[in-house]
Formats: sequence, C-alpha cells, structure tokens
Amino acid sequence: MANALNADPVPPMRGQTFEDLQVGAQYDTVTTVATERDIIGFATQWDPQPFHTDPAAGADSFLGSLCASGLHTMALAFRQYFDLGILDGTALAGLGLEQVRFMRPLKPGDVIRTRVRIKSLHETRTPDRGIVVLALATFNQDEVQILDMDLKILVARRRA
Repeated sequence: MANALNADPVPPMRGQTFEDLQVGAQYDTVTTVATERDIIGFATQWDPQPFHTDPAAGADSFLGSLCASGLHTMALAFRQYFDLGILDGTALAGLGLEQVRFMRPLKPGDVIRTRVRIKSLHETRTPDRGIVVLALATFNQDEVQILDMDLKILVARRRA
C-alpha cells in the first residue's frame, strides 16, 4: 500500500456496535499517495487495460495520462475506511456496494483521503445485529471528489 502522509485526524472510537453509531457522524482518513508502480501493479493483475498498465498508452488515451483502475480506487478507499477501525471486530458481513460513481480518474502522484459518513441505520429482525450504510467520498489533493460509494454492512449489536 502507498504511503500515509497525515496521521493527525481524530480517530473514531474503534469497534463500534450498532448502538454506538449515529447517523450523520463522519470521519476523515489519513492520506494515501497513489504511485505509478502501485497503479501498474494492481492493473496488471486485476484490470490490464493499456491506459492502466502503460504510461504511453495512458498518455494517448482520452484521459491524457496513466490512471488507476476504478477497482483500485475502490480498494484504496475501502482500506482507508477499514484502517479507521470504526467497525473493528463488530462488522459481521459486507452486504453490498451501492451507488458507486467514479467522478475523476486517480493518477500517479495523487494524494487521496476518504470521508466516511454514517448514512443510515436499520434494525433487523435478529436482535444481535443491525445494518449500517456508510457513505464513502474520496478526494484528491485538490479536494476534488474522485469516488463516491456506499457500503452496506451487517454489524453486531451489544449483548443484553
């Protein structure tokens, strides 16, 4: 994974249960640098389109330069969210990704961060779990949003 630059955002409480979460609460991650090597390495394995794996092909593309696969951008944003630890030990299962939008390409040298917001909470018929929807918004160094997606996660409730 690329380098984390700023380690100063106030970390959220780790391992929150369903009852700990509040709709509207938001957290910013530390930053990550997208390197050319990482972009090419990911794309070579998972999305080997020329504009992701070859700087010359990227320069000749409509984007004008090498750019990361959208899957890579999603993986980086997910890792940034995960490292916050909000649901460390309380996430039971991922239920889906929703509303995924790639708004701008991720390019070599971009420095990204992700804002994680509690979008909604839903009780389930099972008393030991609930569903949380997290809105992830990823921004580059110019504060331009490059990715928007929602994560739907099954989360543990406190034991009675």
